[in-house]
Amino acid sequence: MTRPIPHPANAIVARRICERLRMAIAVAGLVLIRQTRGLWFGSAEVFPQVPLVSWGLESPAWLDAVFAWLMVGSLGTLLFCFRRDRVARIASLTFAGALAGAVLLDQQRLQPWAWEFAILLLVMALLPARQAVVGLRWVVASIYLHSGLSKSDVTFLETYGENLLWVIQGSFGWDLAEAPVMVRRGLVALLPLGEIGVAIGLCIPRTRQFAKWGAIGMHVCLLWILGPWGLDHQPGVLIWNAYFIVQNGILFSRFPKSEALDSPVTGSTVESPRWRISLGYLLVAIIGLLPFLEPFGLFDHWPAWAVYASRPERTLVYVAEDRLPDLPPEVREFLSEGETPPDEAERFLAGKPAWRRLRIDRWSLAATKAPAYPQDRFQLGVALALARDYQLGEAIRVDILSPADRWTGQRTHRVLEGQKAIRETAENYRLNALPR
Repeated sequence: MTRPIPHPANAIVARRICERLRMAIAVAGLVLIRQTRGLWFGSAEVFPQVPLVSWGLESPAWLDAVFAWLMVGSLGTLLFCFRRDRVARIASLTFAGALAGAVLLDQQRLQPWAWEFAILLLVMALLPARQAVVGLRWVVASIYLHSGLSKSDVTFLETYGENLLWVIQGSFGWDLAEAPVMVRRGLVALLPLGEIGVAIGLCIPRTRQFAKWGAIGMHVCLLWILGPWGLDHQPGVLIWNAYFIVQNGILFSRFPKSEALDSPVTGSTVESPRWRISLGYLLVAIIGLLPFLEPFGLFDHWPAWAVYASRPERTLVYVAEDRLPDLPPEVREFLSEGETPPDEAERFLAGKPAWRRLRIDRWSLAATKAPAYPQDRFQLGVALALARDYQLGEAIRVDILSPADRWTGQRTHRVLEGQKAIRETAENYRLNALPR
């Protein structure tokens, strides 16, 4: 007869889960900060910085380093003191506060992994272990839910999802080139449907273990698809996916009774005050609900877990060909020859210099080892920084493509030509879009 497996409501089991998760976050966070150090310790001279709020425009450069070192120090403290509740709570709050300060100075720092780590650490800092485990499970389930919903549109089926399918078919030696379009789209749709199914399964005790292994299998597949054997993405993407495997193994596993009851308990066991528990529950609820505002333009894509999504708006930056010599080599190498605006023929007939597209995404990856923040206000800020630093004047253009229609994939197209037009548009955003 098998021994019963305790539910995580058991306080000691819950403490073990929280301790191990803190350690996993600390290790992954330190590795990711090291991998993307240009984002945290670099200056606006390396890659343009666009503060989240206007007061960050005049902030001193040393303040960025202060926030970055606070993040590193707090994660280092968690790594060695993950079993000491009070120390871990202070370190967790410090990390979240330092990240908030860093994001206020440059919104590109709101990377999905940093956002997730801050949320998980805050939940564990506010709630007692038993309630924290429940809250953490709901947060992780909501990540899969909103990630799946963000890909549930025709644009994903036709673009990024199709790219993932080609990597898979190449690995297995399949030939889907002649397959009906609906068959290919059906195969691509398995990814968002799988994420939504995992989210639902993780919320139901009877299906939780199946959903856990489904999620782990999905991340293993993503490591294979996005790694050097497939699309060859940056190491940061692979590290975050590997972290999810460890995270899910810790958070959703059933611990043996012997480990739960026989292991000594260290650290403080002081009861949490009511206000802290209420705040923790409120945080879990807000994190689960806010992403529903993203399709309406009221919440940013990455905090809403819209990663690998194709539907968000696109911002295309062009520079006039006759001004290319004015740009430094580290910028010129990301100018694409084959990508021109739709009205390029009219410009040619008028005798004006051709436009060359600047690939901001590739520039960001090279300079900071991190992807560019996908919001159009951020990319407008990058274009403004370029125009300001190299006096481009009318020799710069930005095309803003609206979010794609979920069912048709159609987008509206808006053209901003010249530094003045770009700045006037940037000043109309609710949040800051001007560069430091």
